[in-house]
Amino acid sequence: MSRGRIISLKSQLAKNPRGNRTIDAFVADMTTIASDLALAGSPVTDEDLSVHIMSQLGEDYSALYQSLRGCNTDISIDELTTILKDCEREILNRASAASDLVPTANHAHRMRGGDRGSSFGRGGRGGMRGRGTINPTSGRYCRFCDLASHDTKFCRKLQRFLKDNNVTIAPPHHDCPAAHVTVSNGSRSTSDAQWIVDSGASHHVAHDPHALSSLMEYGGPDEIRLGD
Repeated sequence: MSRGRIISLKSQLAKNPRGNRTIDAFVADMTTIASDLALAGSPVTDEDLSVHIMSQLGEDYSALYQSLRGCNTDISIDELTTILKDCEREILNRASAASDLVPTANHAHRMRGGDRGSSFGRGGRGGMRGRGTINPTSGRYCRFCDLASHDTKFCRKLQRFLKDNNVTIAPPHHDCPAAHVTVSNGSRSTSDAQWIVDSGASHHVAHDPHALSSLMEYGGPDEIRLGD
């Protein structure tokens, strides 16, 4: 085999990022290049091949790469492949869990004006502090605007609130984890600018971030599911 072919194969081995390939496919491609170099009279050691593989996996595997670099024990390509496949499976599971987590709004919210009541949901354990208590009668009742004329999920005021905050309504999906959301009506009056207390909800939506005791950037999908 010509010298030019050997140089070309070495270049492919050194510049062959994994991209979207699976670990199996990526390692197979790298091993094939190494085999071609061996046939050309320029064999690649397992140590060098491992370095070429690890250095081109991407950021998701950077911590594993640093860990293996500090390891004093030599590992074979087969052992390395097994380790990488386990790591790949864990990364895919985390990504799948994150994509499935869509918050579900379950009605806890702050009241307007002087009637500051309490509101409880199926998933939450508490509500807003106040002087009164909401006891919806049987039938239709909206827990967002406190009217008995319609259900919460059909509330036009809630639809406008979600639209104004760039939140889309996801269709019901019983297999998706339900996260319970507290919603603030966002009154502009000074007397209404109180802190939202712990309602047992896992997510909270508010016009004013100062109404929340602690903030964390949300990295999930831009949609929300309504409860009742």
